[in-house]
Amino acid sequence: MVSNAEGCIDTSDNYLIDNVKLDGYAGLIDAIHIYPNPNHGQIYVQSATPVNLLLLDMSGRVVSEMRQVRNMSFKSLPKGIYYMQVSDNVGHIICYQKLVGL
Repeated sequence: MVSNAEGCIDTSDNYLIDNVKLDGYAGLIDAIHIYPNPNHGQIYVQSATPVNLLLLDMSGRVVSEMRQVRNMSFKSLPKGIYYMQVSDNVGHIICYQKLVGL
C-alpha cells in the first residue's frame, strides 16, 4: 500500500520478480550455477564456495534445506514452480532463482 501527500491510501501495481540479486555479491553470484532450468525432476547446484540452499514451493513451504554445500542434486521433484534461496555461511541471502519442474 502507498499513500500520497494528503494521506490517501491506495495499492500499487503488481510486478513479477523472477531473479533477485544483491549488490556486493556479484562475484559470488557468478560462481553459483543452478541448472537445468526448466528441469525434468533433477536440479544441480554448483558453487565455488559453500552455500546454504533453501528450496521452496509456491506456497512458501520448505521442500529441502542444505547447509554449507558446494554441489547438490535435488532428485525426483514433482512438476511445479519452485524458488531456490542461496545464502552465505552467515545467512546473508545471495540470490533467489525461480525453477520450473516439467
